[in-house]
This record gives sequence, C-alpha cells and structure tokens, in this order.
Amino acid sequence: MADFTFAVLGALPGAKRCCTADTVGTLMARKDAGEFEALKQSALINDAAMQAGVRAPSLDPSERELATPISEHSKSAGAAPEFSSVIFGANSAFPSS
Repeated sequence: MADFTFAVLGALPGAKRCCTADTVGTLMARKDAGEFEALKQSALINDAAMQAGVRAPSLDPSERELATPISEHSKSAGAAPEFSSVIFGANSAFPSS
C-alpha cells in the first residue's frame, strides 16, 4: 500500500508528504471504552472470517473463492462489509495493474 501511495504522491504536482504521527496519529491512538470494544469485536469477526476463507474447499482457490466465505461470515456475524479484498499472484503488489 505504501508503494502505491508514494507512486500517487509522486505523480501529483506539489504534493507534500508528512508523518501521520505529526498530524492525526496521536488523536487516532486515543480510544474511549466504547471505541475499544467496537474495535475488539471487529477484530474477532475479522479473525473468524479469515479462518472461514482459509477453509476454502479448493487447493488452488481463486481470489473470489476466498473472498466469498470471508464476506459471508462477516455478514452472518452482523458486520456490513463493503468489500472483501483478497489479493495474491502476479499483481498483488499493485492490484490495479
């Protein structure tokens, strides 16, 4: 992801890079009890969803065959996934390639 970000920034005239910690990192690091609990529940759902993807029936699954059980598990656990990003193979470093 960082490679892609730097490639985009390099293509934008006048774009400046700065360290996240200098901008919003400190604010993002502070969580109240409700935010912490929501993140914990999200992590538990994501861990179980990844396990569902790993149990895909094929020995050589496609990205879609892995993404489908991941998304289905997330939905069954009450999450509302916008997308499931499973990327591997020749274009995995730059998925838009």
